Order: sequence, then C-alpha cells, then structure tokens
Amino acid sequence: MGIINDLIDVFIGSGSNARLERMRFWNRFKRQMGEFLTLVAQGSMLTIAVVPLGVALVLSIVIVIQSGMVESARVQLQAREALVPVVPVLSRVPITDEEMAGFIDAANKHYPVLTYKYEEGLLRIEARSTDLFPSFERFMGHADMYHPDWRVKLEAFCAGRECGGDAPLSATLAIFKIAIHDPVMVETE
Repeated sequence: MGIINDLIDVFIGSGSNARLERMRFWNRFKRQMGEFLTLVAQGSMLTIAVVPLGVALVLSIVIVIQSGMVESARVQLQAREALVPVVPVLSRVPITDEEMAGFIDAANKHYPVLTYKYEEGLLRIEARSTDLFPSFERFMGHADMYHPDWRVKLEAFCAGRECGGDAPLSATLAIFKIAIHDPVMVETE
C-alpha cells in the first residue's frame, strides 16, 4: 500500500512537501524498476542458458531412443536375411553341333549296329532288331558317361512291336550341359 499512498500524495498533494514526495517517489520508482529490470535481465540470461540445454537434453533422449530402434530394426533385418536362401541359377546349355558330331563319330566306331539322328538338340538312337538290345544298353551307358559336363535325359524310349516301322528299339535323348550363374536372393514368406 505504500506505493499507492505515495502516488496519491505525489499526484494530488500540493506545496513543497508534495514536490519532495514526487522526487522521492521517482527515485524509489527508478531504483525499484532498475532492480526489476536487473532481475528480468538475469532471468533472461538464465532462460537463454537453460533453453538450449533443455533442447539439447530432449534431442539427446530422442537420439538415444531412435538409435535403439534403428539397432533393433537392423538386428531383425539381419535375422531375416539369414533365413533367405541364396540359390544359384541353373540353366541348360545345348551341346554344339561340332561336339555332337564328334560324339556320334565315336559312337559309330563302338556301336556300328545302331543308327543315330541329331536334330534340334535331341539325339535319336535306333536299332533294327530287339536282338541288338545289349549294344543298345551299352550305348546308353556310354552316352551317360561320355563327357563329365554332359547331362543326358531320356525323353522317349520304345521297345517292341509298338514302336512300328523298321526300328523295334529306339530312344530319344536330350543331351545338354548345366551352367551355374550368380546366386539370386529368393524371398520367402
């Protein structure tokens, strides 16, 4: 209430005493405002110092939480990748005509009783009689073991009266090589 009474005396009062009161009031007011502004300035400095520290603290907490989440996701991804099989790609490579001609020439020398026809990647072997089955059978083993890189697949086989024509023994073989290419990641569910 001291300030209110002083204000009333300063503004309403008259005489020399009022003038002295006005000077005291303004001096006190300046002093109190100076103290107030000093406190405000100190508080501003404190605010200026504390706010960045608070922001840094909050960001540090966020970074720690996020790095933990990223690490967890990385571990889960590595575990999932460990379960994905790496599968090489296999493909059939046809035998060249020169290689097949060399094979047929060698087979003709060992098994002259058989006839050979090579068309479109398939080798057809025929025998004119079922009595030639032992030679036919040995040729099949020879074809399978002729070259270590070759794979022989029996596409068709016929023996007996059902074959028709003048070849009661016949077989069609697909002869090819296997090529192994770079692995491909296969997604599993």
